[in-house]
Amino acid sequence: LSPVCLGSLRRAASFHILARYKRKNNDTNYWIDWKANVNLPSPEAILARLFVVLNVHKQGDKTGQYVCSCLHAVGGVLDDSLGELYRDNFPVLGKFLQEMDEDEIEERWESMVLRLWKESCSLLEVETLEAVGMALMDQFKSYKKKARKQAVLLFLGQVLAFAKRKNWVLDVISKLMKMTDFNSNEEVEGCAQGLGIASILHLDPVLMELKKSLKPQAPPKKKGWFAFGGSTPQPTTFPVQNLVVRAWGWISGYASSDLIASRMDSHITTNLIPIMRSAKAERIQTSVAVGVERIAISLKGNENSTFFILKSRDEMVRSMMSYLKSGSTKLESPGSEEYF
Repeated sequence: LSPVCLGSLRRAASFHILARYKRKNNDTNYWIDWKANVNLPSPEAILARLFVVLNVHKQGDKTGQYVCSCLHAVGGVLDDSLGELYRDNFPVLGKFLQEMDEDEIEERWESMVLRLWKESCSLLEVETLEAVGMALMDQFKSYKKKARKQAVLLFLGQVLAFAKRKNWVLDVISKLMKMTDFNSNEEVEGCAQGLGIASILHLDPVLMELKKSLKPQAPPKKKGWFAFGGSTPQPTTFPVQNLVVRAWGWISGYASSDLIASRMDSHITTNLIPIMRSAKAERIQTSVAVGVERIAISLKGNENSTFFILKSRDEMVRSMMSYLKSGSTKLESPGSEEYF
């Protein structure tokens, strides 16, 4: 298989046939020496690229079926630990795409892919997992479709959920937020859910990064003669509130209920209430409503085990009512029953 370049996704359809044939005949060329073949993309880069493409299904497009067949055939070549998992699962995913109607595919596909991505990450060695995370970040700018950028941010959060090295985790959490375009609803939601998934293992680092992002950022100083004697630039709040409030909602659902209860007041509601009070634009009001609904679902679902009392409940209700009175109509978060 080494002469075949995996950089082109258009070759996935023919590549899986070649790989399946060589594996069936126990061909020595089936196995690739990745270090010797320096002109090939790394196996981690291939894995990251194929999963991102697989996650975004388009009606009438058979790319997903080709990618399923390809990963089914070469899982063990990309990493020894993935062979059995992919041989068992990708035929199921491929058959799902072939037989199900578009409505059911749209409803279930992304959660199915994310589940398999999670299982993949759980099997990879620490160094390999980090290489996959770096590949996702390196490839991010190459994607033009918003849905694929959203998938990268989400998948990177899942990588973080299994990462072990503290310094690497802290660096990637920061980069995950910096990568995100806060004017894109898709990227904001992808990053928010990614941070929620990362909080399963790294709750405090995620909460601290979100809290830090809310601090006013000093604008760049003006340079040159004409800046002399001018007014001092005032600090501005980085436009990150839409992401932060949505991330708090996802974190409340993914992280340990006991840990969330112990940090709700100090990290979340203390910062959420001022944002609720000052929110005027419909976009931030909608994000607040989505975040609050997710927090409420999580707290309600775990009230018998945590016995947590939300001290700011009344204030949150008053703020939500004021949004409704102001005429905001898009305050319901779709599919809330399927969040967690």
